[in-house]
Amino acid sequence: MKIVGNVPLAIIVPAFRTQYLEEALESITNQTNQNFNLYVFDDASDEPIGEIVEKFQARQTLTYHRFAENLGGQSLPRHWMRCVERTTEPWIWLFSDDDVMEAHCVEAFFQEFEATEDKYDLYRFNTRCIDNKSRIVSTNDPYPMEEWGRDFLMVRLLEERGSTFQELIFSRQAWKLIGGFPDYPLAWAVDDVFISKMSENKPIRSIRSARINWRLSGINITSVTTTSVFRRKIIASGLFIEWVNQFLAEGTSRKKFTSKELNAMTEAWFFRWLYFMRTRLGLTICLQVDQFASQVWGYPRGYGWIRCLVWNCRLILEAIRRKILRIQR
Repeated sequence: MKIVGNVPLAIIVPAFRTQYLEEALESITNQTNQNFNLYVFDDASDEPIGEIVEKFQARQTLTYHRFAENLGGQSLPRHWMRCVERTTEPWIWLFSDDDVMEAHCVEAFFQEFEATEDKYDLYRFNTRCIDNKSRIVSTNDPYPMEEWGRDFLMVRLLEERGSTFQELIFSRQAWKLIGGFPDYPLAWAVDDVFISKMSENKPIRSIRSARINWRLSGINITSVTTTSVFRRKIIASGLFIEWVNQFLAEGTSRKKFTSKELNAMTEAWFFRWLYFMRTRLGLTICLQVDQFASQVWGYPRGYGWIRCLVWNCRLILEAIRRKILRIQR
């Protein structure tokens, strides 16, 4: 594989869809600091990834590789692993095919890196959420300048803040030491595990002078509300909760949590993301949630079902209220 000079940063785009790929690549091409190697890895997509990449090859030195096998459909983390393993740079930015970076993001990273070299293994940008038309939906409050992994995890369990993979630049050496990415279905909660583990020995360092625009498009994994996707997210949630219980229960100089405290936190986290979709929960999902609540937290059968039923009733009442308001206008 062609490596362009002695460059410390790899920007990796695991591409599968073309709808926003051109916009994502445009934002990378427009970086004020070009001291990086760009890689676009085509996950055996049926869409014309290569044709879009060709438009940028005259403007940007990049490496394009099309895999013969679609691995992301089976395991996104394993697909990410094979993408990272085909690169050699000491710092890695695993971006996406639908998000957008501000023009001075790379420059901001190197400025922060030069000021803090060897002190951190993980850097992150603040984010904005954009919709399918690139309109800004929300802007996150600035992250702390430094944050340890366990503190980050506690904030995530309480759902006080979001997180995405696309906002992270991480050390290859540290990535290898923690064993890469955990293999959860749909890569659900993988970023939370990854960030927590990467920042156990060195805190996360925030880059405040640039932002990432993270897209909630309606077609990405976060947005999709089909039964099959819900079911895989619930399976991933079980793996995540099992890991959280072990991670937070391990003996450290920091606070130890009782089983009751861990159950309360993980239950709150689970139902928050379930309700975040703002969609009614079908019979199949309600049954799976009920079984999940019994197996994971020891509730009697029917508890999870009642939680889902209450949520569905709430959505129905909200819909009725909105309809009445429209009629009154």
